[in-house]
Amino acid sequence: MAIEEPGVLWRDGVYFYAASNFAKQHLFYPMWGATYELDSPYRIRRDYMDAYMIQYVARGALHFKLRGHHFVAKEGELVLLACREKNDYWSEGTARVKWFHFNGREVGPLLERIYETNGSGHMSTFFGARVEPLIDDILQGLKSGNCSEFQFSRNLYSILCQLAEQSLEKETPAEESVRRAVAYIRRHYAEPLSV
Repeated sequence: MAIEEPGVLWRDGVYFYAASNFAKQHLFYPMWGATYELDSPYRIRRDYMDAYMIQYVARGALHFKLRGHHFVAKEGELVLLACREKNDYWSEGTARVKWFHFNGREVGPLLERIYETNGSGHMSTFFGARVEPLIDDILQGLKSGNCSEFQFSRNLYSILCQLAEQSLEKETPAEESVRRAVAYIRRHYAEPLSV
């Protein structure tokens, strides 16, 4: 049975994971995830879900209302959501988003640390570039079913720790430009590229 969601133009997934009781008690674990190609009128309004979510914007932009803030996450940025809180996100144009829901007994305190350290859960391209490979590993593990609960937990813990860390070394504008160009080339290598 196909899942119909207004504004979802294309999807890779939704892939589900059934965590063991051990993982639910002691590890971090993904629940389900996908990659979506979006356009208006895609919109999700949520009052409560017993989960957390990471959304990485691979192309385009996605609008968010979280904790009283409205912001736009652009290409290369990511957003960490506590779905137990009211949240609202939508697309006003085409966007490609890699996302997954996850959980774990100790996620809450770590998420609060991330919000204290880095604001509203909207993370810059500096963080996006650091964790995108881990996001891809989690999504590939969900898709293939060939990932152990310890690999999933390790990747999720690594993502959250990197997001919680206050970087002592900030990127210069030139470094950010080069990193964004390399990321763009990686995503579009099969297409004709110009300066």
